[in-house]
Amino acid sequence: MSERIEKAKELLERYGNDTARMLDENPELETLELFSDRRESLLDWYPFRAGAKLLLAGAGDGGLLALLLRKGLAVTAVDTDMSALALLRARKESLKLSGELETLEGKLGDQSTALSGQFDYILFDGTLGSDGEAALVAARELLSPGGTLLIAAENAYGVRAFAGQKLGENALSFEKLSALTKAEGGSGFFYFPEPLKNLADTIYSERRLPEVGELSRVIPAYGFPTYVAINVGAKYNEVCRDGLYPRFADSFLACWTKGGETAAERPVFVKYNRNRTAAYRLVTVIWEAADGTRRVEKRALSPPRATRTLRPLRSASPYFGARTGGCDTRMRK
Repeated sequence: MSERIEKAKELLERYGNDTARMLDENPELETLELFSDRRESLLDWYPFRAGAKLLLAGAGDGGLLALLLRKGLAVTAVDTDMSALALLRARKESLKLSGELETLEGKLGDQSTALSGQFDYILFDGTLGSDGEAALVAARELLSPGGTLLIAAENAYGVRAFAGQKLGENALSFEKLSALTKAEGGSGFFYFPEPLKNLADTIYSERRLPEVGELSRVIPAYGFPTYVAINVGAKYNEVCRDGLYPRFADSFLACWTKGGETAAERPVFVKYNRNRTAAYRLVTVIWEAADGTRRVEKRALSPPRATRTLRPLRSASPYFGARTGGCDTRMRK
């Protein structure tokens, strides 16, 4: 059992579903990644289809389980670590989560692991290693037509890595992940969570990259070493200016859809505002249609989670992405 899983288990036993007190008394980065609502920002905005089947390829720390069940997904988790699977079940019980959860000991790509049926989504949340080709082949076979493979990973060569921060064992380079997701019979799309994969407040995409100055105020606190080897904000400005951001982003969320059908519209930019009073916390999502038309959706993060859609616009504002100066909104190869 890893120290991270052991800590999560102890916190659940001590606090149950009182996560507010848990986080107040244990404000460390690891606890925030395990139980804070910011952990869910990685996929809270993603347009999952309620009632669909999702395979969690590697249970990890289970930080996204509550979100996935709340979105109405039937979750199956497969992992060789029985303690990780036990943590998922403990999360569901202690946090009083409703929904369908099945756990299975095994490994994706291992012929001895029996997975029945097909899945609408397969998620690797920091669990795909650099030798994950066999797992990806198996994942593509298990996807239903039109199903989506989602791979979240830290960037082995991101700005934070060059600042001296030790990353997880499954960090990948942009080139490696791009190669892994360029399979025939489907189409891929990249998102870039900032400032950290597990504590994101902004999700950029290959259709809306950060511009010069947008990341210059990154504070090297959580997730950075005590002594930072570089000027993080200045370095981000340089990679944005030179069109290199995708290669040096902090982390990735790569999506591959089986069949290659282009969605009528997709999110291209997400911004969370969690610093306000709870009743006024918002998430802003910019959607882009196939013809390039964009619309803005604002949703409350607190119940009743009201949604407001603004009229379609084309704009050179920072939210929409300027076409001149800074980083172009299109990904540069």
